[in-house]
Parts: sequence; C-alpha cells; structure tokens
Amino acid sequence: MNYQNIKRIFDFLSATIVFLLLSPIFIFITICLSITNNGKPFFFQQRPEKIEKLFEIIFPTINRTITPTGLNNSLGTNMPVFTRTIKST
Repeated sequence: MNYQNIKRIFDFLSATIVFLLLSPIFIFITICLSITNNGKPFFFQQRPEKIEKLFEIIFPTINRTITPTGLNNSLGTNMPVFTRTIKST
C-alpha cells in the first residue's frame, strides 16, 4: 500500500468515527429545535439558480413568524430562547 491509499483509509475512518461521535449531539439539537419551533426544526426556502431554475435550500432553526408589519426573522423576543442562542452563534 502506498501513502495515498493509507491516507484515504485514515481519512474515511476518522470522518466516520467523528460523525458517529457527534450524531447524538446533532439529534439532541434537532429534537430541541423541534420542540421550541412547534415541530419544525428546519426552514425550507426556494431560491433561483443562475439559469433561473428554482432549487430548495434547507436552513436550521429559523423561526419565521408573521406580524402585522410583515415577516419577522430577527432575534426578537418572540423567538424561543434555544433558537435565539443557536442563531446568535
């Protein structure tokens, strides 16, 4: 085995181990966001591509509330504490 093959195997194994170690944290954060955002931990938005074809992008933790003055995405007081903490980091 040469250096490139060993490096590739090491990279794959280390990435897999880190992913498995961090998975419980990601699951916990997703559950917390789901609880604080009324069951919606992710926000989906359609955006245009360069050739004006639409694609969908996923954002975590955005609590979109509609107020009389329009859409509110700021770090206002109507946002749950957990969501404010995640958005401010």
